[in-house]
Amino acid sequence: MANPSFQQFAAKTAKKAQISYTRAVRTGGGIDGSEILTYEGIPTICIGIPVRYEHTNYGMVAYQDFADTVKLVEEIITGLSSEKIAAF
Repeated sequence: MANPSFQQFAAKTAKKAQISYTRAVRTGGGIDGSEILTYEGIPTICIGIPVRYEHTNYGMVAYQDFADTVKLVEEIITGLSSEKIAAF
């Protein structure tokens, strides 16, 4: 589902901002972004916060993981331009 060029951009952005990250390959499931990619052709990536007990009513996350994820999303957004997106 993820656009490889967009993924690479996100990884480079994380390294530049010194934000730790892990690349994961999903073997199942899906994300809402797949509808946008499939029908509109818009490049998407999935950014997830590491969480324990994800599909329960008491999911737990380390605050630093949450803060790093927010910082990464902010860095990605500020690094995007219409030209960059068109290049994906």
